[in-house]
Amino acid sequence: MSSLNVRISEPAHRVLRELSEQQGASMQSLLDEAVERLRRETFMARTNEAFAVLKSSPKAWQQEQEERALWEQTLQDGVDDK
Repeated sequence: MSSLNVRISEPAHRVLRELSEQQGASMQSLLDEAVERLRRETFMARTNEAFAVLKSSPKAWQQEQEERALWEQTLQDGVDDK
């Protein structure tokens, strides 16, 4: 795996080192985990915001519900899940 240098503040480095010692994990793996967690949280926050906008429009939300109902029918296509 290639690596790049990234500057972080001394307090952040101190916390990262402490977490590394406590968890018995490398600082690199903890940074990777933190970045992935932030990516997922950001994705979910944006998704929630988009659904809030969708729900704020009764017409758009009704269209969403109708489309979901159409997709639900595909689960009843008679094909066994074996």
